[in-house]
Amino acid sequence: MITKNFQVFEKIDLSFLAGITGLKKEIVEQIFLIGDTFRVSDKKYKICQTAEEDGKKIFLCQVW
Repeated sequence: MITKNFQVFEKIDLSFLAGITGLKKEIVEQIFLIGDTFRVSDKKYKICQTAEEDGKKIFLCQVW
C-alpha cells in the first residue's frame, strides 16, 4: 500500500483480477483500462496506471 497526498494506492496484479472475476488473464488485460473502477469486499479501486513489475502486469489503483 502506498500513501501520497492523503490518497491510498495499492498495486493489483493481473492474476488477482483474473481470480476475482473468473476470467482469463488475456481477457482481463483487455477489459480493465485506466479510469475503470471495481469493488472487492468493502474496498473500491480505481485504476490509475498500468506497469510491469518482475515480468508481471500490475495495476496501480487508488483505494477508498
